[in-house]
Amino acid sequence: MHLFDRVFGRFEKIYGESCTNYTSLFPGVRETLNFLKERKINIGIATLKCRTLTEKILKHFELDKYFSVVLCLEDVENIKPHSEIIEKLLKKINNISEETLYVGDSEVDVLCGKNAGVYTCAVTYGTGDLQSIVALQPDFIITNLTKLIFYYLKKLRKQIIN
Repeated sequence: MHLFDRVFGRFEKIYGESCTNYTSLFPGVRETLNFLKERKINIGIATLKCRTLTEKILKHFELDKYFSVVLCLEDVENIKPHSEIIEKLLKKINNISEETLYVGDSEVDVLCGKNAGVYTCAVTYGTGDLQSIVALQPDFIITNLTKLIFYYLKKLRKQIIN
């Protein structure tokens, strides 16, 4: 076994035991997910975390009920910023790129969304460098996930008026 494999295996074990201790929900996450779920909007996750950790975190925060599809590192051959994970997600939820918004917190997320031809939304918190994210020109940049509710209602109002 190579050194990398041993170190990574140890990381997975330690992080797996404590991942919920050092993870918290950002403001507005639960409210936004409730809003979208109530309107029967398909919500999926496309993450580079492994499935066991992703499911553990979702269950811990009781968020698993919101997502119709969860795709993880094991589900793709090409990692972000390649578009494969979003393309697979779109097939599973039977959606088209022109009607999809991909929300992420890093440069890789914005690039992945752009590569998949979906609308991109970057949050100003998380793992990414804000200046680098802005330079990639996502379709939206938000400071709180509840802003998605505002955009949804604004779009709906515009459709009703037109």
